[in-house]
Amino acid sequence: GHCPLNHYLHHFNRKDLPLCDTCHQAPEMVAHYLLECHVYDRFHYKMHRTTGMRPEAMSKLLTEEDAIRVLFRYINCTH
Repeated sequence: GHCPLNHYLHHFNRKDLPLCDTCHQAPEMVAHYLLECHVYDRFHYKMHRTTGMRPEAMSKLLTEEDAIRVLFRYINCTH
């Protein structure tokens, strides 16, 4: 699937730069937004604490019901 992150939008000339609007240090892609952007570290920690899984476990984050609920809260708080 696709999502309106800058890396994707830049590919279609909808954004001037592919960089993350929040940290301006890396292309805003799914992994960066969900796991890597240092601006969202407190949310990453909360996801880890709530789900009990390591932040690097994106497949679990996208497939397990409890983790998906946390993921939706994260998205609502950060975008």
